[in-house]
This record gives sequence, C-alpha cells and structure tokens, in this order.
Amino acid sequence: MHEIGVLVAGFGGADSLTAVPQFMHNLTGRMPSEELVERVSARYEAIGGTSPIVKIARLFAKGLSDVIERGLKERIPVGVGMCYWDPFIEDSLAGLTSLGCKRVVVVHLSAFQTKVAAGASQQAITSAAKKLGLQVVETPLLASYPAYQRFFAAATTEALGTVRAAAAVGDGGRARARGGRCQVQGGEGQRGPVLAFTAHSLPLCDLDDGDPYLAGLEQMAQAVAVSLGFGPGEQQVSGGLLGGFKAFGSGDQDPPWFLVFQSRGERPGKWLGPTLEELIDACAKSGVSSVVACPIGFVTDHMETLYDLDVDACGQAQRVGIRFSRTPVPNALPALIEEVGAGILALISK
Repeated sequence: MHEIGVLVAGFGGADSLTAVPQFMHNLTGRMPSEELVERVSARYEAIGGTSPIVKIARLFAKGLSDVIERGLKERIPVGVGMCYWDPFIEDSLAGLTSLGCKRVVVVHLSAFQTKVAAGASQQAITSAAKKLGLQVVETPLLASYPAYQRFFAAATTEALGTVRAAAAVGDGGRARARGGRCQVQGGEGQRGPVLAFTAHSLPLCDLDDGDPYLAGLEQMAQAVAVSLGFGPGEQQVSGGLLGGFKAFGSGDQDPPWFLVFQSRGERPGKWLGPTLEELIDACAKSGVSSVVACPIGFVTDHMETLYDLDVDACGQAQRVGIRFSRTPVPNALPALIEEVGAGILALISK
C-alpha cells in the first residue's frame, strides 16, 4: 500500500459527440441550447469527434510514473482526473485513497494561473480531498519549468524557418502547420512573417488587480522572444508594419511579435485582447505575407488548438490570402515530464 500518490488534473473535454450536451452542462452549470450543442458538436466533429485531453493526460501520467519509479526504485499510484468530464477529479482521488494514499501531489495541466479559470478545478480538488481526508500538495505551474520555455523557443524557430523557406522558393503561399492540419493557399504579400504568441482570452471582469494571468503570459512571450534574439516587449506597442494595431510586443523588428488572445467565450462584456483574428486582419491589410502562431498559453492539444487555430484561424487566413501556421504544444513532452517528475521526487522526500 502506498501513502503517496500523484494526480494529473485538467479541465476535460467531451469524449464523443453524444457527450457534448452533458459536457456543456458540466462546464457552464446549465443545460445548453440546441443551437449551442449543434455548434459545439460541429467543432468536435471537425477535430475527429473527441477531445484528446484525457489520452494526453494519461501519457503524461505514465511518463511521471516512470520518472518517479526510476528515482524511488518503486512505483507509486499516478492517476488522471478532470474537472468537467470523466474521469472526474473526485473519482480519481477516491481511487488513489482506495490504494492507501494519504497524500497526493497534484500536477495541473494548465500553464498559467488565473484565479477564476483555475478556481473550479482547485475547488473540486479541495472539496474531494477534504471529504476523503487527503493532504494535497501542488507542483509549480508548468510554465515555470525551463523545458516549457525551451520547447516553445525551439518550435518557434522551426516554424519561422519553415515559413521563410516556403516563401523563398515561391510556393504560392503553401505552408503546413506542424502543430495541426492547417494548410493555407495565398501569401502574396512581401512582408512578414509576424509572430503571434497566443493564449486563451478571459472576461476582463474576471481579472482583478491581483490576478497573475496576464503578467505570466507577457513574461513568457518576452522570454521566448528574447531567447531567440528578438526585441523585448512593450505595453501596447504599435506595430509600424501593421498601422494602428496595438498589443504587448515588439513591432518594429524582424520578425515583429505580439501577444494576442483567442478562443473568446460567449459571455457578454469586454474580454482580453487584441485577438488573433484582429491581428490576422491587420496583417492582410498591411501586405504581410504570413502569420506564425505560437500558443504559449496551452500545455496540451484540445479544442482551442485543434479547432480554434487549425480550423478557425487557418480558415480566416485563407480567406484573406495570407499564410498561417502554428507551432505544436508540449503535450506529453518527455523533457517537461522529467522536470516535473524531479520536482515531485523532491516533494516526496520532504
């Protein structure tokens, strides 16, 4: 029997088209309209009918289990729990308890902390742990590990190189996104590429003065950019290349880079911006040939990358005639798993 276990926690996603209505109910707290179910189902169908998040989480968990076993010379339980879909966090923690665990180390598959967005997952963990008599310890945010930044720096270098090589051979604008299925015809502009660091938008009313989300994203975007030799970011910089487009970033260099937001929800009111859509439009109007998206806000592939980027943003770029590609995301990145596992071993040894 083991007194220590690990839980890899995420938000979850529908595992079939028939699961969409209940998943949306779990996510929003109310039954969705037929129109919303149809729209969300169409998006799931476009990415293969299911979210890959649980499969990726299980690969991450298996990797952690191997790292921990190598360090301890024994295997401890490592489970997977989701906030809004099966396997649910409470069930997974109960499973660890049944194996004799009294202390659980939680790894959140969220790169950046935000009080509201992360609140539901943390509340589910806290509530279940209290009911089960478990002590919970959380690992640092995944974006804080060096492997996270290194991954996006290397992926950005490769993506920019691919786009530039395609433009140099005059491929008529064909460029395939390594991270997904996006392939765009067009790209007649002579300037570019523009680098877009992207993350999930949130309602401004959910972000109080102490929320660390925006600052964390700005720090990561700048860290990746500077590590590649690009200029440091400034608040609300106006890209000379893009006219009046303003965002955090560095606009007067090669390549210009900006932090923009995507995947805005349906709640009324103002949301974090500017959006990736606005950047693509600004690029098209300014004669820019291509946009490379680097989704630094996401650890794993799910609807926000596989649909919002590979289908929606790609389609927009195709309509306005510019190249679009994106970097992959870490998913079950071995280097990241090694660093997280080493941290867990340190926690266990205390």
